[in-house]
Amino acid sequence: MMAYIYLLLLFLSYGVSLVTSRSFPSDEGNVLFLLVFMALTTFKEDIYEDPHLVLSNWNVLDSDPCEWFGITCNKERQHVIKINISSSSLKGFLAPEIGQITYLQELTLPKNKLLGIIPKELGMLKFLKVLDVGMNRLTGPIPPELGNLSSVVKINLQSNGLTGSLPAELGNLKYLEELRLDRNRLKGAVPAYSNSTFTANTRGMYATHSNLPGLCSSSQLKVADFSYNFLIGRIPKCLEHLRSASFQGNCLQANNTKQRPSSQCGAESSESHQAPSPKHQRAEDVAKRTKASKPAWLLALEIVTGIMVGSLFLVALLTAFQRCNGKSA
Repeated sequence: MMAYIYLLLLFLSYGVSLVTSRSFPSDEGNVLFLLVFMALTTFKEDIYEDPHLVLSNWNVLDSDPCEWFGITCNKERQHVIKINISSSSLKGFLAPEIGQITYLQELTLPKNKLLGIIPKELGMLKFLKVLDVGMNRLTGPIPPELGNLSSVVKINLQSNGLTGSLPAELGNLKYLEELRLDRNRLKGAVPAYSNSTFTANTRGMYATHSNLPGLCSSSQLKVADFSYNFLIGRIPKCLEHLRSASFQGNCLQANNTKQRPSSQCGAESSESHQAPSPKHQRAEDVAKRTKASKPAWLLALEIVTGIMVGSLFLVALLTAFQRCNGKSA
């Protein structure tokens, strides 16, 4: 029922906008307008703590998102091109619907309290130049779909809880200049090259190996930080021009940078192998909650019932035994 009410309000607000001429122009298209409007509304719904009320003017009845806090549109007010809300203590999740804001160029949400994973749908943003969700509480792997951000110049994912390995698909980003992945829990080797069908851009200083993506294919990469993760292996030669501090605090085979002690690397590795699967973990959590939720009187009733059933069974067994003995006599 709420979904129907929401859609009714959405279409009503769009009809009002056509009368007042305050919304996107008609050449934007009804479908695209609704997708962008719903994506922004879903983004707000997935934020469940807004202590500074920065999203207070994100009103579903206001048909012009260009007036909302943190939203920037192009000069013609046809497209949303920027979402910039930083240091606002927003707590919630990144809505996958953000990938439907087709002409978005900047998604800047650092220094908040965002949870959950990075949606793979962000890889649909072909015009995105800046992706900055650093200093949040994001977890899970880096989606390989970020390698589809063909226009991106800067990616900042630092100071989160990201896990898994570095996707080699990041080498597809031929305009990438800045990559910050420090202070996460990333593992595996730094991908230099890997087998793939991607044809690397051969204009760059390091992009001389066609059909082999990896960070060595990112010919424009000038700034990168992989420090304080759990990366292993060697530093690729194509990245040796970066500051040595960019690789410190890992498990790399590097003599010129300070790495983690082997005990930490081994512990982290063993934890990764012994960690239970998400399904198994959820089953254990449900069992624990179920067990803990039983009140004392229910447990006592179960014990008394068990004793009574056991006593009745013994009485029946003794009666049957006595009858058998009487018949034999």
